[in-house]
Amino acid sequence: KMAPEARLDELRIDSLGVMELMFRIEDEFHIRIPSATVELEPVGAVPASIQRLVAEQNVTVSVAGSTS
Repeated sequence: KMAPEARLDELRIDSLGVMELMFRIEDEFHIRIPSATVELEPVGAVPASIQRLVAEQNVTVSVAGSTS
């Protein structure tokens, strides 16, 4: 079980894994994650970060994750 406060590096996700996760998030939500803002956030903070980027980039996301 993963604790929301666990950081990605504490879960043994290395920098390559973080980059792969970033690319998957960008593809899934049709957003761009600025490289200057990439940090190893706690797992529980990732959904809020995605929501913020979606709102900032004016992307409409349905419940299933598809965009319009």
